Order: sequence, then C-alpha cells, then structure tokens
Amino acid sequence: MLKRVLIPALTMGLVMGFADDSATKAKKISLAGGKKVYQTFCIACHGEKGKGDGAAGMAMTPKPRNFTDTAFINKEPKMRMYSVITDGGKKNGLSPMMAAWGKTIKPDQINDVLAYVLTFGEDSTKAIAHVMNKEKEKAEAKK
Repeated sequence: MLKRVLIPALTMGLVMGFADDSATKAKKISLAGGKKVYQTFCIACHGEKGKGDGAAGMAMTPKPRNFTDTAFINKEPKMRMYSVITDGGKKNGLSPMMAAWGKTIKPDQINDVLAYVLTFGEDSTKAIAHVMNKEKEKAEAKK
C-alpha cells in the first residue's frame, strides 16, 4: 500500500520540480534578435515597418496583419499572437497564408520577434513587458 502511494508521489514531485525550474527561468528578450528574425522570415509579407505591405504581401488576400494598428495590438492576446507565429494562421482560424514557423524558429526567437513586432504599435518597454507576461501566463497554465 505504501509503495503504491509513495512511489507515484515521489515521481510526480521530481517531474514537477524539474518542470517548475525550467518554466521559471525566463530568457531576457532581445529586440535586436527579434529584428533579425523579422527581417529573415516576416518582412517579405508584413513589410519593413510592419504595415502588412511587404512585396509578397501585396499579392495576398487577405493582406498580412498590420502591426502598426494599435487597436489590434492592444486587444489581441499575446499568447494568441505567439500561437499564430508558432502554429500558423490556419490553425488559429486566420488566413492559411500565414506560415507556421514553430519548426523553423526556436521558442526564444519567437518571443524576441513577438516583442519586436509589438514595438511597431507601442514602445519597446511595453512590448517586452507584454511578452514577459505572456511567458508567465504560459508557465502558470502548465501547472
């Protein structure tokens, strides 16, 4: 009886201990890194200034998201924006033209590019705070 209770409890404690440790170690956001990722993967559709007017984006219907639209930036949950970058538009009920970058771009780089994208509609301090809050929400959702 003691084995059936004690062993699973110890195992769960070890697993949760490691999970909590990795979830709480947040990486510092790099706007310079985010800009580099944006210039590599996003600029063709979303444009240099994030207005959705990139060369490839001009031929798309619907047009790529305009990140300078502060009404959108302020109301859109940052977790959803992260999901759109990671899983693509189609999986999030948006345009299937938005590629899923989760297998190409590392999670830390997605955080960086998300923070960089947010600077198109707000100052960089707020952008970084939004992404860090998203990470906290994500870590707490796993608990």
